[in-house]
Amino acid sequence: MENIEENIQKTLNSLDSVEKPSLSPLMADRIWKIAISDSKIRLEETWDLRKKMVWLTGIATVVILNIAFLSWNSLENKKTNSSNEMSLTSLYFDSEIDY
Repeated sequence: MENIEENIQKTLNSLDSVEKPSLSPLMADRIWKIAISDSKIRLEETWDLRKKMVWLTGIATVVILNIAFLSWNSLENKKTNSSNEMSLTSLYFDSEIDY
Protein backbone atom coordinates (compact mmCIF):
# COMPACT_ATOMS: atom_id res chain seq x y z
CA MET A 1 0.00 0.00 0.00
CA GLU A 2 2.82 2.36 0.79
CA ASN A 3 4.40 1.62 -2.55
CA ILE A 4 1.27 2.69 -4.39
CA GLU A 5 1.07 5.91 -2.38
CA GLU A 6 4.73 6.64 -3.11
CA ASN A 7 4.16 6.12 -6.82
CA ILE A 8 1.16 8.45 -6.72
CA GLN A 9 3.20 11.13 -4.93
CA LYS A 10 6.09 10.76 -7.41
CA THR A 11 3.65 11.11 -10.31
CA LEU A 12 2.01 14.20 -8.83
CA ASN A 13 5.41 15.77 -8.09
CA SER A 14 6.60 15.11 -11.64
CA LEU A 15 3.55 16.94 -13.01
CA ASP A 16 4.61 20.10 -11.13
CA SER A 17 7.79 20.33 -13.18
CA VAL A 18 5.96 20.13 -16.52
CA GLU A 19 6.08 23.45 -18.39
CA LYS A 20 3.27 24.90 -20.43
CA PRO A 21 3.96 24.48 -24.14
CA SER A 22 4.40 27.66 -26.15
CA LEU A 23 3.51 28.17 -29.77
CA SER A 24 6.33 29.25 -32.04
CA PRO A 25 5.68 32.43 -34.07
CA LEU A 26 6.21 30.58 -37.34
CA MET A 27 3.60 28.00 -36.42
CA ALA A 28 1.12 30.74 -35.51
CA ASP A 29 1.71 32.38 -38.91
CA ARG A 30 1.12 29.08 -40.70
CA ILE A 31 -2.09 28.48 -38.81
CA TRP A 32 -3.26 32.04 -39.56
CA LYS A 33 -2.50 31.67 -43.28
CA ILE A 34 -4.37 28.37 -43.44
CA ALA A 35 -7.38 29.91 -41.70
CA ILE A 36 -7.42 32.87 -44.10
CA SER A 37 -7.02 30.71 -47.21
CA ASP A 38 -9.86 28.43 -46.08
CA SER A 39 -12.15 31.41 -45.57
CA LYS A 40 -11.30 32.74 -49.06
CA ILE A 41 -12.13 29.37 -50.59
CA ARG A 42 -15.43 29.26 -48.72
CA LEU A 43 -16.23 32.82 -49.80
CA GLU A 44 -15.53 31.94 -53.44
CA GLU A 45 -17.70 28.84 -53.16
CA THR A 46 -20.61 30.84 -51.73
CA TRP A 47 -20.12 33.53 -54.39
CA ASP A 48 -20.23 30.87 -57.13
CA LEU A 49 -23.40 29.47 -55.59
CA ARG A 50 -24.95 32.94 -55.47
CA LYS A 51 -24.07 33.53 -59.14
CA LYS A 52 -25.73 30.26 -60.09
CA MET A 53 -28.83 31.12 -58.08
CA VAL A 54 -29.09 34.55 -59.73
CA TRP A 55 -28.80 32.99 -63.18
CA LEU A 56 -31.38 30.32 -62.38
CA THR A 57 -33.76 32.91 -60.96
CA GLY A 58 -33.35 35.09 -64.05
CA ILE A 59 -33.94 32.22 -66.44
CA ALA A 60 -36.97 31.05 -64.45
CA THR A 61 -38.39 34.59 -64.52
CA VAL A 62 -37.97 34.84 -68.29
CA VAL A 63 -39.60 31.45 -68.83
CA ILE A 64 -42.53 32.30 -66.56
CA LEU A 65 -43.05 35.67 -68.26
CA ASN A 66 -42.96 34.03 -71.70
CA ILE A 67 -45.52 31.44 -70.65
CA ALA A 68 -47.74 34.15 -69.15
CA PHE A 69 -47.48 36.26 -72.32
CA LEU A 70 -48.28 33.30 -74.55
CA SER A 71 -51.30 32.34 -72.48
CA TRP A 72 -52.50 35.94 -72.42
CA ASN A 73 -52.01 36.15 -76.18
CA SER A 74 -53.96 32.96 -76.78
CA LEU A 75 -56.80 34.24 -74.58
CA GLU A 76 -56.83 37.50 -76.52
CA ASN A 77 -56.94 35.61 -79.82
CA LYS A 78 -59.91 33.55 -78.61
CA LYS A 79 -61.72 36.73 -77.58
CA THR A 80 -60.87 38.40 -80.88
CA ASN A 81 -62.02 35.48 -82.97
CA SER A 82 -65.26 35.16 -81.07
CA SER A 83 -66.23 38.83 -80.93
CA ASN A 84 -64.53 40.16 -84.10
CA GLU A 85 -62.37 42.63 -82.21
CA MET A 86 -58.94 43.83 -83.27
CA SER A 87 -56.10 41.32 -83.07
CA LEU A 88 -52.97 41.83 -80.98
CA THR A 89 -50.90 42.89 -84.00
CA SER A 90 -53.49 45.45 -84.99
CA LEU A 91 -53.14 47.01 -81.58
CA TYR A 92 -49.50 47.77 -82.35
CA PHE A 93 -49.67 48.27 -86.12
CA ASP A 94 -52.30 50.22 -87.97
CA SER A 95 -53.51 47.97 -90.79
CA GLU A 96 -55.19 50.81 -92.66
CA ILE A 97 -51.95 52.70 -93.34
CA ASP A 98 -49.99 51.81 -96.48
CA TYR A 99 -46.34 51.55 -95.67
